[in-house]
Amino acid sequence: MGRELKAALSKPVEERHWIMVIDTRKCVGCRACTISCIAENKLPPGVVYRPVME
Repeated sequence: MGRELKAALSKPVEERHWIMVIDTRKCVGCRACTISCIAENKLPPGVVYRPVME
């Protein structure tokens, strides 16, 4: 994985694409991942990049 990460980080920011994979068998639906994403990325109210799918 280190090689792939280095290759991704060597690209210009505009060309980078990221994905988050979550084991839904372990998800309890608390939405802490969504809340922490909003806080970390300083998103304005109503903007969500990582919604929890029902």
